[in-house]
Amino acid sequence: MWGPAFQPRGSTRDFRRGLDPCWTDETVGMLGSYELSLMRDGSLLVKTARAQIVGEYALVGELARGRLRAALNVYWEEPLAVDHPLRSLPNVILTPHGGGLTHDRFVRQGEGIVEDVKRMLRGERPQHEVTASILTRMT
Repeated sequence: MWGPAFQPRGSTRDFRRGLDPCWTDETVGMLGSYELSLMRDGSLLVKTARAQIVGEYALVGELARGRLRAALNVYWEEPLAVDHPLRSLPNVILTPHGGGLTHDRFVRQGEGIVEDVKRMLRGERPQHEVTASILTRMT
């Protein structure tokens, strides 16, 4: 199910990013204790979307044992409680959810909007159209 990103301990994989599926009943907790156990000791999990995809207690447990490292900008409850265990762990980097927003990203988003408006004015479909079926998958 996970492909090469999750390999048994002792493998050469030590970084995991890009687990960003939609938040649905089927995806809640899809990265749990078992999947985290497949990550090599010292691996870094970078989580930037849909905290609920990762089992909170499973991740906190692995981090508290010092086996994994994490960089997170999404949380199971926002804002993250002041006394949440993640705040005291030295192997965790916590940033606000907007931590990845940069000037360049805003420029690209603005350019994309302008291009889509131009397309619609020419009678074309926008490139970044959100249909009813897409909307049901957005969280």
